[in-house]
Amino acid sequence: LVNDDGPPRHTSSYTLSLVHALESSGHLLSVVMPTNQQSWAGKAHSTNEEVVATPLWLETTATNSPRSYPWFLLNSTPASCIQIALGHLLEDRPRVDLVICGPHVGCNITSIFALSSGTTGAALEATLCGYRAVAISFARATHRADTEEAFEMSQHAIQVIDKLYTQGEWTPGTLYSVTIPCLVGVAREIAWTSVYANTWRKPDC
Repeated sequence: LVNDDGPPRHTSSYTLSLVHALESSGHLLSVVMPTNQQSWAGKAHSTNEEVVATPLWLETTATNSPRSYPWFLLNSTPASCIQIALGHLLEDRPRVDLVICGPHVGCNITSIFALSSGTTGAALEATLCGYRAVAISFARATHRADTEEAFEMSQHAIQVIDKLYTQGEWTPGTLYSVTIPCLVGVAREIAWTSVYANTWRKPDC
């Protein structure tokens, strides 16, 4: 899992919820993410600077004990996190069969936001490296997470991720972008759509 908001804090308050939900559902998870906020980074890479991987040890809710494998924080972009993780940091772990990018807070449903998003950029990088990738967005206007809301959105995200993994059409170059609405207690049917092609308006002269 890679995000573009960095480690758990007020700007990435949904990250732990999604990680805990994935681990509780039986997924073996490796987490690599930027040290700092990298929204709007797109598929940019870190260049002309030394990238340092800092291990972060957190408890897992499944056992309430320290993980046997740390998260890694990199002073780099989400796309570079993908490259460094897949090429170097995870060599001693089981082969990655799916890359999850997110959760992004907001909606990556238009071409402007999707092409600018560090979350989508990371998923695209993983796809270009030959991996299956899913970009996850939580349709919230604020980074402040409500516990019940975060739990329900994370559970719904896992249902979609698992269905895509087993039933998705994974032709070469395919990635999926999933947006989860924030409606607690409301049944949500999965709807297939495409990214809305939009552009910036030209400024007045």
